[in-house]
Amino acid sequence: MSIQKTIRQVFFLLFTIFTLLVLISCQQSFTQEPINRKTPLFEFAGDYENRMRVQETARQLVANQEDISTDQVTILSTEKQSWTDNCLGLPNANEICSEGKIEGYMIVLNGNDHIYEVHSDTTATSTRLRSVFDTNLSPQEQTVELLAKQLNIATTEILVQSVEPVDWTNSCLDMETNTNCADVIIPGFRIILEAHGQLFEYHTDQVASVIYGGIKEEAIGSDQEPIALNNYLTISMQRTYFNSTMVEQLLVSSDMIMVVSNNEGFEKNGLSLTESEKEQLINWKNSFNDTNFTVRDEKGKWETTVHLYGIGQEDLPEFGQEVLLNFVLELYASQASPDTK
Repeated sequence: MSIQKTIRQVFFLLFTIFTLLVLISCQQSFTQEPINRKTPLFEFAGDYENRMRVQETARQLVANQEDISTDQVTILSTEKQSWTDNCLGLPNANEICSEGKIEGYMIVLNGNDHIYEVHSDTTATSTRLRSVFDTNLSPQEQTVELLAKQLNIATTEILVQSVEPVDWTNSCLDMETNTNCADVIIPGFRIILEAHGQLFEYHTDQVASVIYGGIKEEAIGSDQEPIALNNYLTISMQRTYFNSTMVEQLLVSSDMIMVVSNNEGFEKNGLSLTESEKEQLINWKNSFNDTNFTVRDEKGKWETTVHLYGIGQEDLPEFGQEVLLNFVLELYASQASPDTK
């Protein structure tokens, strides 16, 4: 019995030792520092702080521009961007930009139904703001704005030839693209615009959230002379303000009918000029060639682009630009309501 008892004790001792070894091994596996397998799946804390600072600065800029709280400003997108100069891709008129790579962000925001772009460096030390377009614009107005940006011209230099309601048969709005198009009926518009003697065709959905199009080459054959805008227009003016989103426009047709408007709802069409005003404009148009110039206010409050659709042979002298600028600004002021002057 004593031998059997001894064997049982030895067996129990060995079993206990084995169990302890297993437990110690497991304990080591649980408490051992995990291998550092961190990868940059997310931005570093410093980058995150910089991005949040830039976004908050951008929201504040838009809020100040629209006179609203930052809570009413929505960030639509934030993208890292490498700017090529210290103007961050948004130079002011006549500003000289120093070349050099600057890392930063481009942020698109919505404030008070206006879309803004903010260009910034990585720390929001340097920022630039620009208004893109009003989301309440009609499809026709949005395509005009788009073409004006594409050609770098004033919207007053673009003529709307036609706006046709259409039921498009695919997601590409019946335009040839490099993407796969789903077969689906999408109500929208076919909009034909004219600028600088060329026609442009745009396809949109009902609210112009999707726009396809561009130059309509077949509309003007290679054997045809381009239709010059000076056949239709005499002069156009667009004035933008740096401390607000106000944009004022004036257009005088070749038959001396004037239109004045701004982007805040003011518009007067079919206005007649005085005989002396007509005589002055006809003289300028017949004497000078096609001229386009931009003048910035000495106080830095606004800049104005004037386009004289001249058919003459002479160049408009510099002092003539000042005279012409004052002329069109007085025309606009004579029709503007007191709160739009």
